[in-house]
This record gives sequence, C-alpha cells and structure tokens, in this order.
Amino acid sequence: MKFLGMIIFSLSAICSFAQISSDPLAEIKNLISTGDVETAKVELHNYLMNNESAEANFLLGKIYLNEFDFKSAETYLINSTVLDSANINYRLTLGYNYLQQSNDPKALEQYEIVLREDSSNFSALTNAGKIYLDLGQTQKAQIIYQTLVEQKPGNSYFRKMLAICDLRLGLFDSARVNLLEAHKLNENDLSIITTLSNLLVKLKLPDSALVFLEKGIQISRGDLRINRAIADINFNQKNYVSSIKYYLNTTLAGDTSATIYQKLGLSYYFLSTSGNLKSDEVINLKLNSAIDALKASIEKDEDNALSYLYLGLSYKELDSLEKAIEFLELSQKKAIPDYISDIYTHLGISYELLVDYPNSISSYQNALKYNDEKSNLYFYLGSVYDKWYKDKSVPLMYYQIYLTKTNNQNPIMTNYAQERIEQLKEAVHFMK
Repeated sequence: MKFLGMIIFSLSAICSFAQISSDPLAEIKNLISTGDVETAKVELHNYLMNNESAEANFLLGKIYLNEFDFKSAETYLINSTVLDSANINYRLTLGYNYLQQSNDPKALEQYEIVLREDSSNFSALTNAGKIYLDLGQTQKAQIIYQTLVEQKPGNSYFRKMLAICDLRLGLFDSARVNLLEAHKLNENDLSIITTLSNLLVKLKLPDSALVFLEKGIQISRGDLRINRAIADINFNQKNYVSSIKYYLNTTLAGDTSATIYQKLGLSYYFLSTSGNLKSDEVINLKLNSAIDALKASIEKDEDNALSYLYLGLSYKELDSLEKAIEFLELSQKKAIPDYISDIYTHLGISYELLVDYPNSISSYQNALKYNDEKSNLYFYLGSVYDKWYKDKSVPLMYYQIYLTKTNNQNPIMTNYAQERIEQLKEAVHFMK
C-alpha cells in the first residue's frame, strides 16, 4: 500500500508538471523572464492567431511598450482591456503607454476608469493629478492631491503639488500653509523654497522670502533659480551691490538672457549714480560695467528701448555725449512700435478712399514720422497731392523721392510714378 501510494503521488506530480509545461502562456512568461523576448514575441503572435486572450495581448503590449514601440503597444493593450475590462493593471499600463505618447486626455480616461473602481489607487491618483494640472483642470487636481496628502501626510511632494493647486486657484493663504509644511518635510527641496519665496514676494513679504532663499543658497550656491530670486528681491529693494552679485551668479549658472543682463546693467548704473560711491574711478568703473552688461542685453534683444535708454544715460554720465545721443535716439526709435506707422498708413488709405484728402495726407505724414523707411508712403502722398493739390510741384517732389527710395519692388507703382513725373514736369513748366 505504501508503494502504491508513492506511485500515485509520482503520477500526480508528473501530470501536474505536464499541465504547467503544456500551458503556452506559462512557457512564454518563462521566455520573457529569461530574457528571450524576441522568441516570446513570436510565440505570442502565434498564440493570438488562434486564441482570444486578454493576458496574451497584455504581455505582447508590455513587450512593445518596453521597446518604446508605443503604437504597437497601444493596439494590444487596448485589446487586453476590451477582453478583461475589470483588470486594473491592464488599464494602468494602457494609461502609461498613452502618457509616453503625450496623449494626456486618453491616459486620463484610463485613470478615471480605475478611480471609479478603486478611488484610492495610488498609481491612478498620482498620474491623474499631474494630468489634471497640466490640462488646467486645477480644481480636480486639487481634490486628487488633497486625497494623496491624506494618504501620505509625510510626503512633501504631494504637499507642494497641493500648494501649486492653491496658487492657481488664488488661495494664497492655503498655499502658504501647505508650502511651509512641505518645507518642514523636506528642507532640501529647492523647488519648494523658490515657490514659497515667490509667494511671499507676492504677499509683499520680501524679507521673509529672503530668509528661505538664504537657506536655499546654502544648499546649492550655484542654483540658477535661487540666485535669480535673491537678485530680483535685492534689485526691487534697491540693494544694488547685492543684486549685482546675484545677477552675476545667475549668468554663471546659465541664464544669459537679455533680461538678466539688462537688470545687471541697471544695477551697475543705479549704484554708480546713487551717491554712495565716493571715488570717481570706482564710479566710472561701474558705469563701464553697466555699458558692458547693457550691450550684452542688446545683443540678445535689439528691440528693448530701456536698454538703449540706460546705455545712453551711462555714456552721458561718462561725458561721452556723442555716444549718449546715439543711444538715446535709438531708445526713442525703439520705444515706438513698428505697427504705429502701419496704423497711420491704413488710416491714410481709408481717408483717401472717402475722398477726405486733408486727413489722408495728415495720416500718411504721421506714418512717415514713425517710419521714414517705408518708401510707399511717398508714393501715396504723391498720389493724394496729385489728385487734390493745385501746386503740382508737391506731388512731383513726392514721386521723385519715392523713386530714389524704392527698390522697384512694385513695378506698377514705379512705372506710374515715372509717367506722372514726366507729365508733372511739363505741367510745372507751363505754370511758370
């Protein structure tokens, strides 16, 4: 009987092994676990030719996902959710695949389905919260992050994200509370420090903001955000020695934008003219530093009138009056938007069509005042004076100026002007 029992047990084990080895999906999983993914992929395709299987679709979808073939992965992951709509893992993986394709709305659909079944699902909550925020659905994001804060009260990231929701909703007091709590939980998170300091500045508490920023600079002296924030606060408080130091640090950290160089240049200029520097040599040195910084700003943004203005003023302080005039005139020119001339041009055309020639002429002349490089304006003035003015020497003059300034970009206008010049010359001759 004992021997018979051993035989029965052995047969049972063999049958069990045979069942495992005869399960194609088990064999395919084994191929995947041992790294033979290409064979597993072939086997899964073969298997799916004859079988409807949510698991097989999921396994094949995950293989394609891991190979960054997101489109192929999408096909099989969708199939897996159709065949087994209750499987949360399938939906989470499909949502992740959509995220890799930057298809946030489709990803969100999957996470929302999961949350309807399991409102506390951590993966669905974290991903849905970020997507809601990215899509501008801030109130929904706020609910998500409030849930996550309750789930994990010691997590500084979720506190910070809840505070960001508060900020976007204009709930500044709540944002401040959450940011302070987030900072307590993780004092080394520089993004919390910069967000908190920006809020404190907004609440007109710049000194409190500096306290946190000084902590940030101790953590990372080269951090761009921290240096720029400290520089901006000192600039606004007219502490130009400090603003110069931190704007220089900001450029060394990688922000070489026109704005930073402009503020650096302004800091040097205001410091040099503050009356706090006693030596002419030091004052001139600071003014030359202002000029260098403002020129660097102009190289990045050649249309900023303020940079030209203070460049001119810096040269004026150095008694380089010709240079001062040059840049002050450029500042005046840059301060006037290009479209002002266009506005007056269209006004002139409109008045001309209404046969209101005096206002048409006035508009064209104003357009020239704001941009005298538009040669067509001389043609328009010539045309209006030609129709309306008795003294034909005036339209003759404008047609001639037009021809000297035009690049012959409009042959019809050029030919017309040439013809009228000949005719008007004759008319003017006989008027004498």
